[in-house]
Amino acid sequence: MGAFRAFFSASPEPFLSLALPHEAAANWHASIPALEAAFAARGRAPRLEIFRELYPTLGPALERAGFSLDDTAPVMALEAAAFTPVTPNPDYLLLRAERGMLETFLYGRTEPMVVSETGRSAGCRT
Repeated sequence: MGAFRAFFSASPEPFLSLALPHEAAANWHASIPALEAAFAARGRAPRLEIFRELYPTLGPALERAGFSLDDTAPVMALEAAAFTPVTPNPDYLLLRAERGMLETFLYGRTEPMVVSETGRSAGCRT
């Protein structure tokens, strides 16, 4: 589907099937019809989740293609080195995401996930 990767659930719940951009496209309009066709073939309405900061031209391209904005949510990120808990609390565990895991989340990479021997960090094989 060009610049998109789609995930389809067997469930009829519409929020379980979605598409994510996996590469920036110079012309989003070339990929949008294939995305719509893939969802239509499965009897679903296209649903996308995007980070506007990563794909600033995608939102306007989708609106021009007839899509409407359903919701926006802020995203926060903090480098592990910058995290300082106010007070030690044994009920909380700081999970460290290696760069590969973050790239998988943001860019839709599909390499297998690997948990380190300590079980405290996860990442992707590269």
